[in-house]
Parts: sequence; structure tokens; C-alpha cells
Amino acid sequence: MKTKFLALIVANVLFFSCSKTELEPSSSEQPLKSYQLAGGGTCTPISSYTVKGDYRAGETGVSTIDVAYAVKPCDKNQTVNVKIEIIKFDTKAVLAVGENLELSGKYHFAGVGLYGIYTAKMTVTDTATGSVVATNSFSVALVPKRV
Repeated sequence: MKTKFLALIVANVLFFSCSKTELEPSSSEQPLKSYQLAGGGTCTPISSYTVKGDYRAGETGVSTIDVAYAVKPCDKNQTVNVKIEIIKFDTKAVLAVGENLELSGKYHFAGVGLYGIYTAKMTVTDTATGSVVATNSFSVALVPKRV
């Protein structure tokens, strides 16, 4: 008796929760043509961004952070400025700043300590207006590898 009752309850729940409601189409909605953008249409100028931390205390005594990046302006007439900051995660102290960098390349920083978490923050600004176009950040932990 209990199993039949439970089966009936489950069937009702499934029936009512899965029922479909038809909405009337809005007269203001027009179908999109194949050449129109479907909302948004935003561009992201940062096409690639990779951050790697290398803990080499035994070899060199310092750790390094390497950033590989590529930026492409959304508008071919737009000029942008690329800036990368290396920031200590816990104190938010800026350890290094690379400004006016190329649109694609690598940034190498070898002044970080042997232990810690660091953030590499990339900022892309429009040179004409000074407004920020895009930002990206990535944190790395520099800890010794276990043998």
C-alpha cells in the first residue's frame, strides 16, 4: 500500500513539474537576419594570456614569473597600451610594472621571493581616451616541489 501511494505521489510530482506552458509570441519580436548580431556583440582584445611561476631556489636562489600574452584591438583603427603588473597577493604590493608593451610577447620577472602567491595583472587601455578596454589577472603559488 505504501509503495503504491509513494508511486502515485512521485507520478503527480513528475507530471506537474514537467508540464509545458505555451507562451504567445510577442508581436514586437522580429526574427534575426543572417547578417545581424544576436545581442552582445562585444569583443575581447586579450586573445591569449598565460602565467607560469617557476620555483628555482636550489638552482638560482630566486623564483621567476613568466607571462606570455597576445592582444588584438577590436577596431583596426584603435591603438591600445598593454601593461602588466606583478603583485604580491597578500600585501597587494606592486613589485614590478611593465608598461607600453608590445601587442604580443613575453614578460619575465625574476624578483619574487622563494615562497608566496603572486598575481600577474594585465590591463589593456585605449591610448586615445585612456579608458580601460580589458583586464585579466592570474595568480601563481611559488612553493618548492617535493622530491
